[in-house]
Amino acid sequence: MGKLGVRLMVHPAAVTNAIGKLEQRGLGRRRMSPDDRRVVPAAITDDGRALVDEATAALNDASFGMPEPTQDQARDLVGMLRIVRAGRRSRLRR
Repeated sequence: MGKLGVRLMVHPAAVTNAIGKLEQRGLGRRRMSPDDRRVVPAAITDDGRALVDEATAALNDASFGMPEPTQDQARDLVGMLRIVRAGRRSRLRR
């Protein structure tokens, strides 16, 4: 769950709260690590995966609620995201 917090860029308590809500809905689960009691792996359930697939299809069908970008706009966006991702990786290495 610690990795989830880092990847989502949220406080670990927010991840714990979110996973708890997902567990209540049967969409996620956590268990104790057999190797390290401090590690709590979280996983998506079959119902959670089905919901993700449904939501992904709905977003794709709606084009994420955005008009399709031109080739120039898509190229600019990819370039900007590359800069953001590179900056994020360099901060994580410190």
